[in-house]
Amino acid sequence: MDPTVAVVTLLLCTCTEGASPPIGAPLFMAAGFARAEPVRMLVPLTVWFVLSMIAIAWLVGMGRPPIPA
Repeated sequence: MDPTVAVVTLLLCTCTEGASPPIGAPLFMAAGFARAEPVRMLVPLTVWFVLSMIAIAWLVGMGRPPIPA
């Protein structure tokens, strides 16, 4: 595997650490500022951000970056 692809894949996987459970401290801080329920924010955030970033990381790691030609 190309070292650049390996590093990009690793960075894509780790960029979700602040939004994904069990850590999610930024999620709880933002919910406190907005006076919102963190649990209601967790599901859409996980579905739309975390899972999509992991899918993109998987595609990049497999050598098929989702870039239009």
